[in-house]
Amino acid sequence: YQRRVHGTPFEPLQEYLKNICNAWNLDLFRIHVVSKGNALFDFGVAIFERFNIPAILDIDNETAATFLRNLELSYSASNPYHNSLHAADVANSVGFFLVNGLHAQLSHLETTALIVSALAHDVGHPGLNNPFMVATKTEVAMLYNDQSVLENFHVASLFKLLRIKEGNILSQLSPNDYRLFRRLCISSILDTDLQKHFIITNKFKGLLALGNSVADDEANKLTVLSVALKAADVGHGAKDLNLHKLWSRRVVEEFWSQGDIESRRNLPVSPLCDRKASNVAKSQEGFLKAIVLPLYEAFSEYLKSEAVTKSCVDQVKSNAVYWAEEATRESEGRSTFLEETNSVVSEIEEMKQATADKQSLICLLYTSDAADDLLCVDLGGRRIIKKK
Repeated sequence: YQRRVHGTPFEPLQEYLKNICNAWNLDLFRIHVVSKGNALFDFGVAIFERFNIPAILDIDNETAATFLRNLELSYSASNPYHNSLHAADVANSVGFFLVNGLHAQLSHLETTALIVSALAHDVGHPGLNNPFMVATKTEVAMLYNDQSVLENFHVASLFKLLRIKEGNILSQLSPNDYRLFRRLCISSILDTDLQKHFIITNKFKGLLALGNSVADDEANKLTVLSVALKAADVGHGAKDLNLHKLWSRRVVEEFWSQGDIESRRNLPVSPLCDRKASNVAKSQEGFLKAIVLPLYEAFSEYLKSEAVTKSCVDQVKSNAVYWAEEATRESEGRSTFLEETNSVVSEIEEMKQATADKQSLICLLYTSDAADDLLCVDLGGRRIIKKK
């Protein structure tokens, strides 16, 4: 079905896509270029084929293609980081975990739910964080009572997309299988909220210490799936340093963009969001050491995979060393990170321009006190929210 959508496959793209899931350091930025801006769709087609998902869900390729196209259109390319490239990267990381030990512990339906959750875990993201959504009294914050606001919205958006008949990849599931699939997606996506990070990580470490079996206990399995998606979600910290720096610059740009909005509205600028006072290297080092490394060490222990240890755990440690050295340079006024990654800024602008005419297929509810900073979409509207 890739041929039906794009014509004859572009050979370099096929060369990249044949390595999905086996290659931890898949270069989604390059795939974005050779796929002509359709990285999530083309990657999605490849991972669906890799894990035989159309057959598992008993759907035709056209239904799968429609779902993937709708999903890609529902990510905002105006976001430097929380966009369709990040979604594809997270799904590839999940695929890497699957082929390195996790797949054997899951049913076909559970594997499929994890992959779909990875592809959709940030769908509709506005490029603003939960505290901002709460502080500005957005509709989604009101709807979800200030609790995991965006994560709740992402799950709801996924299942709203699945109500579009032509792209409903779950249409052939039995009622019981549908309920299980939905439960798996809800649990894993909601648990990507970093406010829950230490609770979930400590719970998982408890399972490891007790040697609890996952296969026969649904609660334990839900925890493992959540940890897999969480590890993938922060996975850029475990990527090759060059890729990690590119992803990190995108994170920084998105934080700074929020800080600019807060500053214009005379709101307190959130931590890490002040472009005039950010200590990028120190914050990145702290994030890797406090969040990413303990999570990967525990997950690697669980998977008992040499590939995960070498490709991921060892790389997190190496990247943390880089940021420690960069923090020293930063304190001495000779930081090189921003200069080395300046190309990212122009790439972000190019992505915005290239996708400016694309429309979102989901109804977004970000109407807020910050309405002058956002293009708000009415109920039933089609246009994606964009920052001015």
